[in-house]
Amino acid sequence: MKKQLIYRPWVIVISLLVAGLSYTSCEDYDELPPQSDTNYSNKIYKVASPTVMDEEEIELYNAIKAEYEAGTKS
Repeated sequence: MKKQLIYRPWVIVISLLVAGLSYTSCEDYDELPPQSDTNYSNKIYKVASPTVMDEEEIELYNAIKAEYEAGTKS
């Protein structure tokens, strides 16, 4: 008998808590960004002109490449 008196208020509190959480979490979020009138497919993007790497950049590249290869070898 005592268990039922202790158990009932917790059931009501937990039920109200779950109901409140589910009510506040059910919002209508826009998953897609708003559409714009700009047509991006007609824009032209210029790729940067390639440049030759100097010795310092080559050493940095080789160090990064060696670190990557050492990390991926299992």
